[in-house]
Amino acid sequence: MMWVESACMSGFLIHHNLTVGLSWCEALALADSLRPMPLHGAICSAVRVGTGGTVCMWVLLLLGIVLVLTAGLLFGRVLTSPLRPTVAFWWHITWFYCKVWFRFRREGPCTVPSDGPVIIVANHTSSIDPLLLISGTPHRVPAFLIAKEYSAVPVFGGLTRMLECIPVRRDGTDVAGTKAALRHLKAGKALGIFIEGRIARPGEVLPPKDGAALLALRTRAVVVPAHISGTVYDNHVGRSFFRRHRARVRFGEPLDLDAWRSSQTDPSSLAEVSTLLLNRIRELGRAGDAPKGLDRGS
Repeated sequence: MMWVESACMSGFLIHHNLTVGLSWCEALALADSLRPMPLHGAICSAVRVGTGGTVCMWVLLLLGIVLVLTAGLLFGRVLTSPLRPTVAFWWHITWFYCKVWFRFRREGPCTVPSDGPVIIVANHTSSIDPLLLISGTPHRVPAFLIAKEYSAVPVFGGLTRMLECIPVRRDGTDVAGTKAALRHLKAGKALGIFIEGRIARPGEVLPPKDGAALLALRTRAVVVPAHISGTVYDNHVGRSFFRRHRARVRFGEPLDLDAWRSSQTDPSSLAEVSTLLLNRIRELGRAGDAPKGLDRGS
């Protein structure tokens, strides 16, 4: 079709050359310029004109090679990861994003066991905290208790379901959410919980919630404290993902809660365990080297 249109245009210009004020040679040259260029010729011309010649062509070629090598490296890491392929893929994307944009660093080793039920209990400083804990645990990805309304957000909701996150109501009286968390742990999986229940504002000291203690005592799950620091406070959930941080995560040794196992439903025991968890998290914060002026978890 393109060739037919070009031929018609060429004939029109040649036939009416006197009308438009062109000589025969000029009309023929104009008609020839309207012929469609082969695809490879068009691409080469675009590259030469748009990028400044051969040097930029080599730059584009080099970028292509880097992209291919990066994709191959990512594919290899996904295949060798202990995680499910889809989860491993998203873990590497998350880690890269946190490393580059949030300047994420894990201080010390990851003390999260490779298998069995485990609860990672951390302070809550920002909306990006789940990404930081995930980036710090390459061998297993914890699920999280999330506000129920977030599970309905397009794309984000799909990711939370893939990670087996548990939606709960914000009022703290969600029996169904508690039962789902118990089933998750009894199945030998990992769960992340923020002990304060919500993000603390700068200078604000929040009391611990008893949810982590209740789940730990009822399931005999291993409890690993973690301290998050270096984030910048933002009262808007979405903006935190685009702000620059100098995020740090430090994991502590698993805690021994055997002394409270026999009184797992006693309110005073739950309060004692919750206070113990919060104090241990704060000790990790004092032991770390959070960027000056940004530590919001100590």
